[in-house]
Amino acid sequence: MKKYFLIFVILALSACGLRYSPAINTNSINELNISSISRESKECGYGLLWFPPIAGQSVSVVETAKNKGFNKILFVDEEFSWYLFFNKTCVIVYGQ
Repeated sequence: MKKYFLIFVILALSACGLRYSPAINTNSINELNISSISRESKECGYGLLWFPPIAGQSVSVVETAKNKGFNKILFVDEEFSWYLFFNKTCVIVYGQ
């Protein structure tokens, strides 16, 4: 019985994550003046299993920029984390 409990605890505490930059409408990082990035905002939402987020903040780039008062969006990153029964999806907006 202890063996099954230990396996359950290990599975419950295990997680994996992924972070990538989208390949559509990208700018060359060499052409960007890093000092021009004056603001950063991260919004996360939560979902069950592999379904899209149903709780938490909106993970829309446009809504995040609008709510945080961005004038110009320079880069966007996305971050995904999967846990045993739920997932966490975050959008990170960099800009001015």
